[in-house]
Amino acid sequence: VMRIQTVEKPIVELIFADTSICEGESINLGTSTVGPDLSYSWSGPNDFESTEQFPELESLDELDEGFYLLSISKGGCISDQASVELNIRAKPEQPTISSNGPICRDNTLSFSTLSSGASAYHWIQDGNNEFVTTNPTYSVPNADEGDAGTWQLFIVRNGCESDLSNPTQAVVNPRPTAGAAALPNPVCQGGDIVLQGTSDLGGVIFQWNGPGLAMEQTIQDLTLTNASFLDQGSYQLKVTSLAGCADTTSIFVQVLEGISQVDLSYSAPNC
Repeated sequence: VMRIQTVEKPIVELIFADTSICEGESINLGTSTVGPDLSYSWSGPNDFESTEQFPELESLDELDEGFYLLSISKGGCISDQASVELNIRAKPEQPTISSNGPICRDNTLSFSTLSSGASAYHWIQDGNNEFVTTNPTYSVPNADEGDAGTWQLFIVRNGCESDLSNPTQAVVNPRPTAGAAALPNPVCQGGDIVLQGTSDLGGVIFQWNGPGLAMEQTIQDLTLTNASFLDQGSYQLKVTSLAGCADTTSIFVQVLEGISQVDLSYSAPNC
């Protein structure tokens, strides 16, 4: 008696349909067809071959784009081939980033890149604070020292992310706060008055201008002697740091009319 054993021809069922993936990423192909004595045979672009049920494709590039074919055999019976197409989307170029720094506190800190055509620009401060724009610029109005630090950028184009840019250092210099006082104020005509300048930063330059000054005076404390009505008015003080950051303030000096000496004479007759 001859016994004939029949083997059912395998049917390939792939785990996903045609798909696209970004250059440099990885993906697992696969089939949901399982069973005893099954053998898998994958082939594809760039000399790809595998006998695994779930082969991994790593660091994909344009040479890996195309159709991947799978056949399954059992007991000498080979399935019809099934295929899945991979489309490899180009990875954006590594962007460059530049800023307008160093700047002074309260000015606008700006960043820009020459990379164009992206759907999103991700600006990253110190590796954790992230800000997203849809154009190749980013601005921080009224910047302070907390906005300084290491900034980097990556872009998204066609759904694919670029590598991070090389870092740029953003510098926000402190701006001094100027203070002005006049002692005494008001001052009587003929008296002396001292204009006093202050700053919350050291190593600054003080510059005074006003009605009683023939030219700008570069000194912190300035004495006006023998005050007259020509010295009355608003005095402006500009304080500038070594980094070129400045603040201005003013003080109004009032000059009062002095008291003139009165000479008395005695003209009564003698007794």
